[in-house]
Amino acid sequence: MPASTSRRILGVATALVSVGAAGLVMAAPADAAAIGVAITTPSGFGSSQNVYGAGCQYKVAVTINNARPREDVQFVSRHTSGVVTPMQKAKASGTKASFTWKPTRPGRWTLMARQNDNKDANKQETWVMKKVRVGSGFALPNSSDGTCVVVFP
Repeated sequence: MPASTSRRILGVATALVSVGAAGLVMAAPADAAAIGVAITTPSGFGSSQNVYGAGCQYKVAVTINNARPREDVQFVSRHTSGVVTPMQKAKASGTKASFTWKPTRPGRWTLMARQNDNKDANKQETWVMKKVRVGSGFALPNSSDGTCVVVFP
């Protein structure tokens, strides 16, 4: 009898995992384009790790799945106060599009990217987002890698 119970539990567990995996596969849009946003320049160090500096410049990489390799990728950022940076557009190189981001004030920012559908304005992708914290910062002079000293508020 214990072997029969073990098999039933194993069967139920297998069924639940299968249903969950199928749900994940079906949830992904068929032609999703922008799939990730990452800041590739290092953030602050020590107590300000994972915090970026206002007034400093960062490189941002947007990853796409190449569903529309010739279409523009858009990037914009929004502060919780409502301040929005100017929209940037770029062509992807392979599965990446690169942008420069320079936050203008401390606080919480949302980085957003999507890949345009240049043929049909009604079929625009949803925005992929990344939330980041920004403190006061200043770029080190003569720094070729964009090193920034960040003072987190």
